[in-house]
Amino acid sequence: MSLSGVKCLDVTHQIAGPWTSELLSDLGAEVIKIENPKGGDTSRSYPFFGNSVFATENRGKKSVTINLKSDRGREIFTKLARQSDILVENFAPGLLDRLGLGYEDLNKANPRLIYCSISGYGKSSSMGNRPAWDAVVQAISGLMTLTGEPDRLPMRAGTSIVDLTAANYALNAILLSLLEREKTGKGRFVDISLFDSAISLVNYWIAYSSITGKTPVRMGNEWPAFAPYQVFKARNGEHLFIGASNEEFWKELCGVLKLESLAADENFSTNDRRVHNMKKLSSIIDEVTESWDRDELVERLTEKGIPNAPVNSVREVLDDPTLLNRKVLVETSYESDNFRVASSPLHVFGPTTTGTSPPKLGQHTNEILKELGYETHEIEEFHRDGII
Repeated sequence: MSLSGVKCLDVTHQIAGPWTSELLSDLGAEVIKIENPKGGDTSRSYPFFGNSVFATENRGKKSVTINLKSDRGREIFTKLARQSDILVENFAPGLLDRLGLGYEDLNKANPRLIYCSISGYGKSSSMGNRPAWDAVVQAISGLMTLTGEPDRLPMRAGTSIVDLTAANYALNAILLSLLEREKTGKGRFVDISLFDSAISLVNYWIAYSSITGKTPVRMGNEWPAFAPYQVFKARNGEHLFIGASNEEFWKELCGVLKLESLAADENFSTNDRRVHNMKKLSSIIDEVTESWDRDELVERLTEKGIPNAPVNSVREVLDDPTLLNRKVLVETSYESDNFRVASSPLHVFGPTTTGTSPPKLGQHTNEILKELGYETHEIEEFHRDGII
């Protein structure tokens, strides 16, 4: 494994932070997750999702409970930091500083430590005290104004896209910092912002608005650059995406759907005209595709090389043979449940640790404290006093 021998101290909760350290774990790092003795990571019992969130973001980690508000708890934590290569945290800005566990404090204890802080708006932002959940940042970044139907309310994405994107940027920054440390021998502070990450997802729409002076609007499943390039109905309430993004695809699509007359229609003879008349065009195509079996149409379109895909449900994805074969979906267990989870797609260095189960709360506390040199009677005392 590429990060074998690297130790990460995980002081995170919810999604962005835990997924960052999960990716490190999948690359071979030893990840020690620090949790509050009174309940641990709040994602252990997430509303509606149960333990799905925790099980996905925390596979292969070791759980150690420490009360960081206690002096002895901070002592234990600092000892762990001295032995760690990486620390990842996503508490409210300044919280660990107030506990004496911020970057400046721990850099003195371990100058080689790479300290990654994930927050809503970044350490230097004047917005640092604002709440910053994934959906909040989708809203403030403009992402929501791009998502949904034009005559409906702006919509959040169906998954925690900002959290997960921030985690991937955090991973990149951490890996780069490890490389830098090989040359300098020194760690560094890494500042990752959910807001910054969300703006990177808005991406080319920023330039478009800046160049044109226009405000992008929601278009539902339609796309302003090509037509047809959207989701269409199929039989039995199923759907598929079809993207005829050039003239060759357009002509092939008309052939498959037996709509050759459309190819000769002046209203649809060029992409610009199809975009201008996309609502009329979509209605015509929908009437035809709705009579097709989805999978049969997908097969026919694929034979012609036309970009397309079935709109799969998550249940369908669970049994996708390609994902199972590539270990993107892996079997794991937690408490009394056996199930599949989405794993890291980082398979450059061979098999990852993705099949390892997530830890029970405090499962490795005694083990790790013994490795730190604490005696059995001291550990028992810590338990009794609520320190671990």
